Order: sequence, then C-alpha cells, then structure tokens
Amino acid sequence: MSTKPGNLTWRGYIVVALILCGVAVLPSNSVTVDGAAGDWFKMTPSQREAYLDGWFMGMEGGFTRGCASGFDARYVPGKEDEDIRFAKACASRNPLRGAHPKLSAGQVTLFYRKYPALRGVPVDEVLSDLALGDTVEKVHDRLTANHN
Repeated sequence: MSTKPGNLTWRGYIVVALILCGVAVLPSNSVTVDGAAGDWFKMTPSQREAYLDGWFMGMEGGFTRGCASGFDARYVPGKEDEDIRFAKACASRNPLRGAHPKLSAGQVTLFYRKYPALRGVPVDEVLSDLALGDTVEKVHDRLTANHN
C-alpha cells in the first residue's frame, strides 16, 4: 500500500468509480436553473402536463364565471333574445378556445431552453401567449420589447 501523494489505493479507485457512476446517472432535469424556469425544469414531463391542465382549467373556469356574472348582471326578464346573444358573444371571446396543453408544455420548455436570458419570466406569462397561438419566437420578441 503506497502513501505517496498522487497514488490511489484500490479503495481510492473504488471511491472515484462510485462518484463517477453517481454523476453519470443524475437526471437531466437536475441542472441548476434560476428564475421561473428553474421550477419548470424541476418538474417531470407528466408534472408539466398536470400543471398545464390545471392552468387551463383555472383559466377556463375564470372565464366561464366571468361570463355568468356578466349575464346575471344584465338579465332583464322578457329580453331572452338579448341574453342569448350576450351569452354566445361572451363564450366566443374565450381566448383559450382550442388551445392544447400538451403542445404548450413542449413549447414552454423550448422557450426556456432557447432563450435562457428570459428564464425569469413567469411560466404563466409565457404560456398565455403560447396558448393563444404565438410561436416561441413571437413570444420572445414581445417579451424582449416589453422588458427593455
């Protein structure tokens, strides 16, 4: 057994091998990222989808409750035709109609990977634009114009 500096014993080699094996099996989302993107990258893909499902449900629910409140506030007995027109007009203005949460999860991830300088932008702000059909590039352009 050698005690000279720079020489490893068999135990030393085992320790080094274990450390290297441990580093090699770290999950890819363990990368340290600051800002809102840090929380996003800590989630698994299924957690991201669940987050977006909840976000969409909350947005849809809020919009629906807003339409219902507006409908209740303007209800006039005997004016059912106007009420029906109002309800249809309100529902047609739902900005998230047709948005797809699983598609948006990948787009949010792409946005944060492609534009690391904007990783402090909250997920819901990025998602709002993506859900409305903007491309990752358009969201970047809007955000950089607003933050400069």
